[in-house]
Amino acid sequence: MLSSRSFDAVICDLTMPDIGGTDIYAALVRQGRGERMILLTGGAFTDSGRAFLARFDGPVLGKPFRIRDVAQALSELQAS
Repeated sequence: MLSSRSFDAVICDLTMPDIGGTDIYAALVRQGRGERMILLTGGAFTDSGRAFLARFDGPVLGKPFRIRDVAQALSELQAS
């Protein structure tokens, strides 16, 4: 889906049942669109999750978040 559609931003959770935010981010980076991701997280509970968050350079929204936080993150992406 990422390769077949145009989008302004991808808002993605770090931890999901079938595919993680790290996998989505890797796919975006391969396509040259890694800077379009906003990451959501309730916490990084694994060493790999914490390491990913430490090197992720985009907006990260901690749960719970407010809609104004999403608007601010989207504004940051648009400005970059």
